[in-house]
Amino acid sequence: MFLYEEAPGVAVPKDSIYAEMGEDVAKQDLAGEIINYRLGDDGAVDVAAVRAGLQVVGANVGIVIAPRPLLKVLSKKQVKPLGLNDPEVPRTAIVLIWPKDKDGDAIQDFVGITKGRTAHSSRQEKPKRSAREKAQRRAKVAQPPSPRTASKRGRRR
Repeated sequence: MFLYEEAPGVAVPKDSIYAEMGEDVAKQDLAGEIINYRLGDDGAVDVAAVRAGLQVVGANVGIVIAPRPLLKVLSKKQVKPLGLNDPEVPRTAIVLIWPKDKDGDAIQDFVGITKGRTAHSSRQEKPKRSAREKAQRRAKVAQPPSPRTASKRGRRR
């Protein structure tokens, strides 16, 4: 189940001109840079390779191109994650998958939560109430206020 897409980013050494400018980087600005890691054409990410590439970037050698949120999470003090303006770099799709034979109410509730549904949404299963609970609820709603509390309204002591 598709959730959203993550925009690509570029990790640069904190002392680089790109980091000092602090703006998104265009494809042509990166010409001639050593690329320690780059997203594949399918947008798949090798997190271990991104981590290793970021260590090299932290030593002021090259750049890493990966999903921007991942770069923000994995970057240390020596690395600055920035946005990347390059239409050729694929966006990374974030999806949920689970075995079909394990599908059930609990899985569907979790999927609903990840898509933003709340406990008051129609797809959440509502707890069943007994006839007695329903009758008590109706009686409580229909019950007029007691005369004692009604007569005290508006009076000051």
